[in-house]
This record gives sequence, C-alpha cells and structure tokens, in this order.
Amino acid sequence: MFNLDQLNSSIPTYIIFGLGNPGPEYKNTRHNAGFWCVEFLAEKYGFPAFSRNNKNVMISTGIIAGTVVALAKPRTFVNNSGHAIETGLKKFHVGIDDILIVSDDITLPPGKIRLRKQGGSGGHNGLKSIIDILGSNEFARIRIGVGDVEEGSLVDHVLSPLPKESAKLVNKALVESAAAIELLFLEGLSAAMNTYN
Repeated sequence: MFNLDQLNSSIPTYIIFGLGNPGPEYKNTRHNAGFWCVEFLAEKYGFPAFSRNNKNVMISTGIIAGTVVALAKPRTFVNNSGHAIETGLKKFHVGIDDILIVSDDITLPPGKIRLRKQGGSGGHNGLKSIIDILGSNEFARIRIGVGDVEEGSLVDHVLSPLPKESAKLVNKALVESAAAIELLFLEGLSAAMNTYN
C-alpha cells in the first residue's frame, strides 16, 4: 500500500499509459494488453479506482517504489491514443521523458516483453497516433507479446481473445512487467532493459 501522506502532498511525476479499447466487448481482446498491465499494477500496489472525470483518459494515482505515479487508461480507441496521452501530459504537467507506454505486440510470442527507450510504431496504430500527436518517438515503452497472426486479418487477430494457454503466459508477462517497472523507478530504464529484455 502507498503512504497516504506522501500521496496527498504530491502530484504524479510519472505517467504509465496502458493502451486498449474502452468497453466491455473489448475487455479480453489482445489489443487491451496495455489495459491489463495498468489494471494489474493498480491491484498490486493498492491504487484506488480509476477516475472517469476526463473524457479522454481514466486516471488512478498511487505510489510505486517511492514514486507518485498516475496509471492511465485512454478512453479513446487504440487508434486515437495520442489524444489521451496529450491530455495526460497537460493534466500533470509532465514531459515526454516522464511517461511509459504499455502496448500489445503481435510480433512477440505470448508472455514475452520488450522495453525500449524510443522507437517507431512497428505497425501499431496506437503508437503511431502517439508519435503523430507528440511529434516524437522518443518515449519509453513496454510491449507485451500477444502472438503472431496465423490466419485471417490483423484486425480480427488483435480484437480476438487469447487462447487459454496464451492467456496464462500473458499473465506471467504482466507480473514481469510490474517487476520491470519497479526496477525502472529504483534504478532507471537502462537497468530495467538490461534485466528484462
């Protein structure tokens, strides 16, 4: 649990955005791996319920490894994630160096994660939207593997649920992502990358 005195006297200095699509029909689909991650973090570290006060982003604020953090779930769809990220940056007056984006990745097998300091969209429309809106690709990100497309369309793939065995692997990836994020706050992004990539 977080220290309430520290939380009440501070505003977030870091934002973790988990990408996903709002609405119950998308809750268990591959594209929502970012949502799964921030929801896991909120439960693990005892964050309060996500606020719905803003039309673009839902926020929950708490403490991870001594850092006051805002966990954010865009209320825009994945393809328009950049607008939610822009809203969060303005709300908390933080810069691009103080955010972490968590997204799904179809090029990684289920259960694998990758941390990067910067990079392109890799064909992910949510990351593309963020790069376009922010005018930069120099933001940290964690990609959570959800498996390659075996047949059918890409859209059908990312908007479909994970098979049972893959879901178990992704749940392990959420635990690993949380450990990587904690190390990021304790020792920096390079240490987290060296340990978990």
